[in-house]
Amino acid sequence: GKHLTIKDLVRLGRGLYKIKLTEAAEEKIIKSRLLLEKIVKEHKVVYGITTGFGKFARTVIPHNKLNELQENLVRSHSAGVGKPLSPTRSRMLLALRINVLAKGYSGISLETLNQMIQAFNGNVQHYSFI
Repeated sequence: GKHLTIKDLVRLGRGLYKIKLTEAAEEKIIKSRLLLEKIVKEHKVVYGITTGFGKFARTVIPHNKLNELQENLVRSHSAGVGKPLSPTRSRMLLALRINVLAKGYSGISLETLNQMIQAFNGNVQHYSFI
């Protein structure tokens, strides 16, 4: 999450390296996830976690609808237009997303991020630490 260079990104895109989280990144991810779970458990009002977005920022989402809120958020961002990206560009974008999530600010679960990394590493030979 800290040292990704353009040169590294190009190599990752070409499939020359696998991604592996550092222990420090794993600790940040776990800490962030625990905070998110605490917010939800304690019914705190936090933008985008227990509220809607944009003009719905002041709308508190009922506890039993929070999963639906997150699923709808993913769905609303899951559209593409035009020609599919090349495998190289797809790997580069996935590596960028993994790098951002490895910073430990999103609340993603370590398990989910590790699934993304496993998908990325599916056909790669060497390791790059994020």
